[in-house]
Amino acid sequence: MSNYQITAVNGKREFESKYGPLVSYKINIKGDDGYEGEAEITRKPESPAPSQGETIEGTLDRSNPRFPPKLKKAPGGGAGAPRGARSAKDSDSIERQVAYKGAVEMAVAFAKDADEGKALLPDLFELSVGLIQGKANDPVETVKQVFPGAKEEKQPITRKEVIDAYHQWVNVQAATGKSDEEIANLFETKKTALGIGDLDEASEDRKAELLAFLTEGL
Repeated sequence: MSNYQITAVNGKREFESKYGPLVSYKINIKGDDGYEGEAEITRKPESPAPSQGETIEGTLDRSNPRFPPKLKKAPGGGAGAPRGARSAKDSDSIERQVAYKGAVEMAVAFAKDADEGKALLPDLFELSVGLIQGKANDPVETVKQVFPGAKEEKQPITRKEVIDAYHQWVNVQAATGKSDEEIANLFETKKTALGIGDLDEASEDRKAELLAFLTEGL
């Protein structure tokens, strides 16, 4: 970004754009990047007109060599603003705008309908502000508070879990009068139906189904 001082205002023209009415001003500028000459700046009709002596932080668009470059004001830049400087008020405003945008996107992504999204938005906004400003104590716990139904990441089923469940299942089957051979056949039949050979090589879904079979009714 560079700073450009307006040395003269030569004229203006109004026109319609897809964003509504705009005003284009022909100006002369002198920049700290070495540029000195004509330029064009566009503003809304209700915005103050550029004035001689005003300093604008921004960039020059020289994409069309047939016309003077267009001076584009930097976000947050303004008259007399030191290069790269930003007040605490400006920073807070920008952070809150970013936080609100993020909160809206999360509400749209996670809410079941408009009413739920509207209800979630205030908490999501505060969460976003806290994360941006580094004030969120524990983001994971905060998300759980905002989304009470949020599920924690499932942990892999261990071989020990399956073996322990198997021993309990065997005891239950034996208590119903089944022989060891019947119990073994019943277990092998279930493993075959699930496509499980070596338990360590079985997928999490298959292990979960086998575990559910062994613990059903316990």
